[in-house]
Amino acid sequence: MDENVDYLWSTTDDETDDAASEGSYMDIDPKDVAIDGIEALVLSFLTQLDCALNPETVEEGESVVAPLKPKIELQITNRFKRAQDGVAAIRKLKFPQRLKCASSRPFAQLFRVMDIVHEAVINEAPATKRNIYYRQVSLFKTQATVDRLVDDLAATFNVGRADLNVRASPKGLLCGSCIRIKLEDGNVVTPSDEEACLIPHAEEIAIFNVDPELSWVLIVEKEAVFQTLCNSGFTRLLKIGRGLIVTGKGFPDVATRALVKTLASNLPETIPIMALVDGDPSGLSILSTYMKGSIAMQHESDTLAAGERIKWIGIHLSELSRWTRMSMPSGSRG
Repeated sequence: MDENVDYLWSTTDDETDDAASEGSYMDIDPKDVAIDGIEALVLSFLTQLDCALNPETVEEGESVVAPLKPKIELQITNRFKRAQDGVAAIRKLKFPQRLKCASSRPFAQLFRVMDIVHEAVINEAPATKRNIYYRQVSLFKTQATVDRLVDDLAATFNVGRADLNVRASPKGLLCGSCIRIKLEDGNVVTPSDEEACLIPHAEEIAIFNVDPELSWVLIVEKEAVFQTLCNSGFTRLLKIGRGLIVTGKGFPDVATRALVKTLASNLPETIPIMALVDGDPSGLSILSTYMKGSIAMQHESDTLAAGERIKWIGIHLSELSRWTRMSMPSGSRG
């Protein structure tokens, strides 16, 4: 590649474009799939409700057989179980059933989320999970309920969360002047070497423009470490060349994971992507999320998991134990 030409790529997958051009199933707009899925769930519920409210009796001779006790059941994907032979595990919502709360609450929560998502997709007006929660706090009780249902719907319809037009509030940070991100609305995100910027949502990004001087990418678990490195101008101080630093502030959000995946898929193999996380279960879980994805969002692993492209450079437990021995008084060492 000409050294005077920046690395430039869009967020569109070439394979997806090829498949679509051949008239495959990729011609179907995922947002249409989401709309159809929501309406099909609603129709199923109403059909079952009608049968429950208007049961039919069967006459057998002179006796009348009472109908079975009416029940309503909806099936959604269970994201926390691995798919078997390509078939996703199913979680069933049933009414009536024995619960600590009213057994209709899970249905009410699901339908309220579907109502807002349907409106967001139809009107092309993005909603945030936080906004959905605050529109009916008394119903949802916790933010986690909304988060779970949004991802459940995406998995059930086999679409990305972005196709539901629902976004999480951005939290990931990016530092380093070797990258410029052009957004769909025409604005450009230009991080600096001393000041971090929020990582935009993947669906908002049109094109990445990466300077050919970029030599390394570092993923940092802790925001405090990230801020220290960023404020010191670390991305332009190393002799190995200029770099980028990324943090998800602990467990990364979808936008941060999508950015890391995009970098991993498009940067030359000569540019290392390294991860600096704690050598404890939490740190290793964060590393695994970047590399292999999460069980809860396994349906989006193709666009979120960076794989073996990420190299773990520490902190290792062996390094901690060695540092502990070095810091102990000589007389107290075993």
